[in-house]
Amino acid sequence: MERQQFQQALLQAAIAEGLQDAEVYAEFSSATSVKVNEGELDTYETSEEGGVSFRARFNDKMGYAYTEKIEQDSIHFLVEAVKKNADVIEIEDTTTSFAGSERYAQAAFYNDNLEAVTPAAMISTLQQVEEQILALDERIKRVSYCQMQLFTGERHLVNAKGLDLHEASNGLIIYANAVAMANGETKTGSEVEIIDDLTQFTSERFAKRVAAQAVAGLGGLSIASEKYPVILENEAATALLNVFTSSFSAEEAQKGMSRLQGKVGKQVAAAQVTITDEPRYIKSLSKTTFDAEGVATMPRTIIKQGVLQTLLHNRRTAEEAGVVTTGNAYKPSYKGTISIAPHKFILQAGAVSKDKLITEIDKGVLITSLAGLHAGANTISGDFSVAASGFYIEDGKIVGPTKQMTIASNFFELLTTIEAVADDIYAGFARVSSPSLRIAPIAVTVE
Repeated sequence: MERQQFQQALLQAAIAEGLQDAEVYAEFSSATSVKVNEGELDTYETSEEGGVSFRARFNDKMGYAYTEKIEQDSIHFLVEAVKKNADVIEIEDTTTSFAGSERYAQAAFYNDNLEAVTPAAMISTLQQVEEQILALDERIKRVSYCQMQLFTGERHLVNAKGLDLHEASNGLIIYANAVAMANGETKTGSEVEIIDDLTQFTSERFAKRVAAQAVAGLGGLSIASEKYPVILENEAATALLNVFTSSFSAEEAQKGMSRLQGKVGKQVAAAQVTITDEPRYIKSLSKTTFDAEGVATMPRTIIKQGVLQTLLHNRRTAEEAGVVTTGNAYKPSYKGTISIAPHKFILQAGAVSKDKLITEIDKGVLITSLAGLHAGANTISGDFSVAASGFYIEDGKIVGPTKQMTIASNFFELLTTIEAVADDIYAGFARVSSPSLRIAPIAVTVE
């Protein structure tokens, strides 16, 4: 049974059974993953997954069900499962199905260039990258990870009100990790890159970045543990912001689990800080023209010059707050329930280079990476204490890498003490991107 035929048959069956606000959400993906080790193919895997979720109102309560089986028998199963689920559910949900936005952006997220990528080309590229990393510095002893993944995905949302939305996307990602050793010390370096066209991918440039990260941390200095002015390099700043994105969710705020509750229209960050949510940002794996409820997505300013403009809403939280949804309804998969997430948070770049920020510090540290963020950060209070790697700065110059550090502060206070924003936005592939940030002194403990 074809997917679209299945979805329409399910809607018709739901209507015949007296279900209201029926909605069918389908999500399917496939991937080819290749990994090399010591010049040889180590892993070759293909995968396909996906299914259909169905929700509808029965006896004034919303029920939910899902299946991986796109076949006639599943239609009866889903309808009955939704009815049973609605009977026992206790959470009141007054959200109705969505008739559709007035206008949807015209955008294509499927890259035809990637259709020509073969497993052989992926293997050859990885072999080149691995060889080049090892040849760049004798202190690099091995490449512990060298992998590429080609993936495709599609989403389809239809409902009884005539809404019918479809979106397809694909992507290619490369990831490598190298291990460097010297004088009994071991450090690692890694890089990830989204590739738009494999024929234009420069393996040498990518390999140099991996190698440079691996060897940069060797020979760590022991500096005094105290409060230092800090430059959070773009990747580290991105990682920190990513952990606290849930604080911008109206759902969390309405539960009393966000310090941004009641702060719309108020100063919550330094004047240098502007954060936008960009649903069609080119270097993103979460590009979309509609959210998980079928609401049209559009770029939005979340913080403007330090002032919180809005929280992120789905239709339910927007109704509770008496505002219009921001189009940030999110499902982690077709099996998941609707929550809230950014599409692509971007802390907007400033006009100064990271190197210029370094020259302005008499004595401080440059943080290049953070570890243990999920365990060491409290997303409700904003407090965090996490392991960090980086460099010591003195008289406006990098002196050398430091030994393992731990930095401790509060995210919401840190937002207000950002002194300068660099021009080097980190792309990555998470739902967040940030440039390097110079922040007022925070506690730095060094081994």
